[in-house]
Amino acid sequence: MPEEIIQEQEVNNEVDLVDDITAWKANTVSREQYERVQAERDRFARALMNNEQVEVEAPEKPDINQLRLELYTEDVQRLSDVEIAAKTLQLRKAIIDDGQIDPFVPFGQQTGPEESDFATAERVAQVLQECVDYSNGDNTIFLAELNRRTMDINPISTRANARRR
Repeated sequence: MPEEIIQEQEVNNEVDLVDDITAWKANTVSREQYERVQAERDRFARALMNNEQVEVEAPEKPDINQLRLELYTEDVQRLSDVEIAAKTLQLRKAIIDDGQIDPFVPFGQQTGPEESDFATAERVAQVLQECVDYSNGDNTIFLAELNRRTMDINPISTRANARRR
């Protein structure tokens, strides 16, 4: 009986350790990124003290047409799933920043977007971005996380799987 309690405590400690490591990874940044932000902060502080103007480099806008070419031609076969997801999110952001309608929202001649469509599109983009970030470029981790966070609601495949059992 005492051996079972010890084994349960060891399993709980391992689960807690995994949760702690996952939380630590989610709440920390790399040393290079930290040092870059510190250097930028110091540069702005010196400029403020010396009453100088600081030119801030505007992030380069992604080319919408180039992203479309990469995603919607035969070149897409050389990209992994995580790369496709990341480029799709870049394309979505570039399209929205350009003032166009969110490509994740249904829009056509016979349908118009509703408020719930925009909320759903944002939720899909957020989950996809979290999966890309979590995977850190590893396609296997990306697919596992995406499968964990999404659910197949296709009734045909559900029925087909039920018949196989």
